[in-house]
Order: sequence, then structure tokens, then C-alpha cells
Amino acid sequence: MPRRRPPGSSGLPRRRPPEAAGCRGGAARRRAPRLAAEAARKAQEERERQERAEAEARARQRAEQEAREAAGRECRRLEQERLDGRALLANFVAKYGKVEEFKEIAGQITAFLDKARKVKPCRQHEVCKLRCLLGLWLH
Repeated sequence: MPRRRPPGSSGLPRRRPPEAAGCRGGAARRRAPRLAAEAARKAQEERERQERAEAEARARQRAEQEAREAAGRECRRLEQERLDGRALLANFVAKYGKVEEFKEIAGQITAFLDKARKVKPCRQHEVCKLRCLLGLWLH
């Protein structure tokens, strides 16, 4: 004769609660700290990546600014050289222009110096072009 089951039982073996089984809720509890650590590591890596990108952008801007300033210095240096050369020629004409030997060349130099100078922008940088157009530098 078959064994009789107590009332309310399904006939299946009795299951232990999940805490006692060690598999159901326990695995999620073991994974949680690892997932949190992984998320924190990824967040830290993202912050470091953004900081590197910002530092690179600042360095790039600094380099561009230094290049603009160097171009401006070069434009001013070239302009000063031109002015010095013109002053040297004008000085020569003033000193030796009346000497018979130098009258012909002095006339040519005077004609050169009297020609209207075209204001042309520096080819090196846009800032120089703007300053030239505003009349701050004459090339």
C-alpha cells in the first residue's frame, strides 16, 4: 500500500529557505560589492579620462596662444627692421645727399623713401592682420 502523505504536502521533497540554501540571495549579495567596486573603478577611470582631456585642451590652447604671441613678436621685429633700414637710408641722404659723388643715389633713395608705403597685413597670423587693418602696425 502506498505511503500516506500528511495533509497539505505536495509530495515533493521539502525545500530549505534561500538563506540556508546559500545559492539564491547569497550570490546576489556576494556580487553586490564586486559590482559596486567595478562601478566605482569605471567612474574613477572616466574622471581621469576627462581630466586628461581637459589638461590636453588647456595645453593646446596655451600652445596656440604662445604661437600667436610669437607671431606678433616676429611681426613687430620685422617692422622694426624695416623702420631701422628706412632710418638708415634717410640718415645717409641727410649726411651725404649734397655731396656730388652721392647726389644720384641720394635722389633714388629719396624717391624710394617718399613713395607711399602700402599697409599690408603680416602673412604670419590673423591677429597681425587685424592690427594692421586697425592701423596699429604699419608693414
